[in-house]
Amino acid sequence: MINKPKNRKIIYIISFFMPFFIMLISCILSKVFPFGNKTLLIIDANGQYIDYLAYFKTIFTDNNNFFYTFSKNLGGDMVGLSAYYLLSPLNFIVLFFSNEYLPVSFFIIILLKIGLCGLTFNYFLNKVHNLNLKSLIFSTSYALMGYNAMYFWDIMWIDCVVLLPLIVLGIHKIFSDKNPFLYIFTLFFALITNYYIGFMICIFSVIYFLYKLFLNSGFDIKAIYSYTFSSLASGGLAAFILIPTILSLDGGKSEFSSEQLKFRKNFSFLDIFTKFFSNSISDNQIIEGLPNIFCGVFILFLIILYFFNSKIELKEKFVSFGVISFLFVNFHVNTLNLIWHGFNFPIWYPYRYSFVFCFFIIYLAYKNFINFEGITKKNIISSFFIFLGFIILIFRRDYEFISTKSIYLDLFFMIAIFAIFYLYKISKKNLYILLAALLQLSNLFINMIYHILTLQNFNYEQENTMDYHLESIRKIKPVINKMKEQDKNFYRLEKTFRRDVNDSMQFNYNGISHFSSSEKVFVKLFLKKLGLVNFANLWGCYNHECPVSTDSLLGVKYIISDLEDFDKNYKELFNQDDIKIYQNNYALNLGFCASDKVLTENFNNLDIFEFQNNIWKSMTNYKFDKIFTAAQLLETNLENLEVIELLSSDKYKKINDNQKASITFKIKITEPDSNLYFYSDKIKNQKVNIYVNNKNLDEYYTSYKQGTVLIGKYKKNEIVNVKININKSFIQVKNFLFYFENLENLGNHYAELSKNPVNLEKMSSSHLKGNVNLEEDNKCLLFTIPFEEDWKVFVDNKKVDSFIVFNSLLAVKLQKGKHNVEIKYIPNGLYLGIIISSTCLITLIFIKYRKKD
Repeated sequence: MINKPKNRKIIYIISFFMPFFIMLISCILSKVFPFGNKTLLIIDANGQYIDYLAYFKTIFTDNNNFFYTFSKNLGGDMVGLSAYYLLSPLNFIVLFFSNEYLPVSFFIIILLKIGLCGLTFNYFLNKVHNLNLKSLIFSTSYALMGYNAMYFWDIMWIDCVVLLPLIVLGIHKIFSDKNPFLYIFTLFFALITNYYIGFMICIFSVIYFLYKLFLNSGFDIKAIYSYTFSSLASGGLAAFILIPTILSLDGGKSEFSSEQLKFRKNFSFLDIFTKFFSNSISDNQIIEGLPNIFCGVFILFLIILYFFNSKIELKEKFVSFGVISFLFVNFHVNTLNLIWHGFNFPIWYPYRYSFVFCFFIIYLAYKNFINFEGITKKNIISSFFIFLGFIILIFRRDYEFISTKSIYLDLFFMIAIFAIFYLYKISKKNLYILLAALLQLSNLFINMIYHILTLQNFNYEQENTMDYHLESIRKIKPVINKMKEQDKNFYRLEKTFRRDVNDSMQFNYNGISHFSSSEKVFVKLFLKKLGLVNFANLWGCYNHECPVSTDSLLGVKYIISDLEDFDKNYKELFNQDDIKIYQNNYALNLGFCASDKVLTENFNNLDIFEFQNNIWKSMTNYKFDKIFTAAQLLETNLENLEVIELLSSDKYKKINDNQKASITFKIKITEPDSNLYFYSDKIKNQKVNIYVNNKNLDEYYTSYKQGTVLIGKYKKNEIVNVKININKSFIQVKNFLFYFENLENLGNHYAELSKNPVNLEKMSSSHLKGNVNLEEDNKCLLFTIPFEEDWKVFVDNKKVDSFIVFNSLLAVKLQKGKHNVEIKYIPNGLYLGIIISSTCLITLIFIKYRKKD
């Protein structure tokens, strides 16, 4: 037993560095940079988290903030995104790294969080029980448990895993010394670092409090009052984050439906026992697998022995079994599992709360271990045969995610640990515990490295390399910087290629492409109506084959392209290392004066080309001709296809699945020198190849290549054949549209709208100022910014009402004359949240000092 403060500090240091170095060695062997060419930018870490961290840097180095950004879609709130991804204090590490080496900072953050998991769990054990050296086995098991092995790269979740032991320690303190402050402030930190996982911890804190209440044999009204008050105080302290965040989530991709709450089983109940074994991972497990509850064979053996231990009261065993069973049922039953996930079914990465189960059983295993004298040799033998029963259960079924080798490996570990415990029961030599510890650490290490390698292979191999990241940054960053030097005004910029969908955050420019779980669906639907990409309401992306009118309306002034042919009549500004920069001379300002007709018009039921026709005509008070004209379709030919009419679309199904199938359209060119575009409304991720006069354009209707297709520019009366090759057994479509875009007519609309531009200056990403000189009445000021009530618009220092136009954009009415305009994004609920948080903090300070007195 160790009680000296100096020795305790040593134990704490070891508890941090033991999992830290095991994780480090796992990464070295997995060839993670700088020890190889791989990175830990796994799945969404490559497409989201690393870009959000790049944006986080600009909050401190540029004039961006946590409230709003123009680096996603047409602009969007950052409150929900920041509260989910960016509020970990360890994120400040990225400030010391350039964008080229952000994967290294990401690696360091992961190592630190894994180490901190070990430290906080060890600290918890120290405070609840007397600390001894053997506790390191358990704290390391917590840090390297299956949840962390599977989700270590989801760095925004791991802060709460770090805090959980301290939160539970806070519950213990509520019972032991009636001091609620540790619980209050650690739960507060969990809620602000990640409200989502923090919510799950709130549920578990109720479960654990009831667990302690039952164990303490009595209705402790003071503890109940203290716990209830403390939980509310934690939520109150976090109100300045939680209230704006909750309000900002309205309209995001995940909308609750009562259908989701229908009772059903998530898996066969016996299947969950496979996840107690190491290396139980596969591609399918990442997407829709079972709960990640691996803690090592050593822990599994001890948790079985726990229920045989005569030193542990029967009541405690019953209550502990009740908690384990309850958590199992929550995994098993869809309705309960959905509640844990905030009533939104998770897209990939299931059972995101399984770490609370791991925490609980590791703690029970430790309680059993420090009371090992209550275990007999007969108990050890019985536990071994129970474990063999698990093995037999697994062998009876064929699980794709766990190999026979892994089962044999765990069986070896179990036989060895069984023998060690049996010998330890005879001689009590600490050497046996050391051997058991080495076996457990080996088990954890093998599981971790296997998970890292599997997760790395899940990514496109090229995209998971440091070379790919460096090449992408060095290819794009200099061009972006050069554009910013040449044009310091506010404009949007896009690319014909992508490193990933959140490049605008990575490179700090005002872009359109974006993917996050918090982005508004109505914005993505609007982008789709303009011919851009909206993939299943998950992400909205720029489509370089969109009409010029789309670029013009949205103020896309510059296009960065690596294409040999970019046929949009844009002016080439310069060429840098085969990257060309084009300028769109028709790009409107972020704000401009339009006819007030836009305040009353609704064009939602029109196809995308007529939608744009009516947008432009209404903005210019119907003074000019329409921009898009339907092409003359001479004939349509089907090859190996039959048409099945459905309620709102048609299904084109192959007659013979083994033969090629296609649809060919013959079009007569009636608009010379005008680009011809194709669009089909209902083709969803069905991958077709489009040929024009037998030349393959590309594969379309994939995750990132949707929207309008630029067929090209042709001479009058020329015949163009557009052929769509069906790559799957069928496609389902609403219509096939072919339209010409008349740039002369677009120019007329543009000239009218450019007469009274709003010259805006970016004070910050949530604050714009400018001026406008309006020469006519019956006008409004239209911003190509998504409408949100959080935007406060001031004209000549007076707040004015704002309106939503085209079901998407922000507008205000304006009188003739010169005006100063200012718009500020103030998150709804921010002031209320600050008042509640401040009141809670003052109340807690008062209570604290009154107790001292």
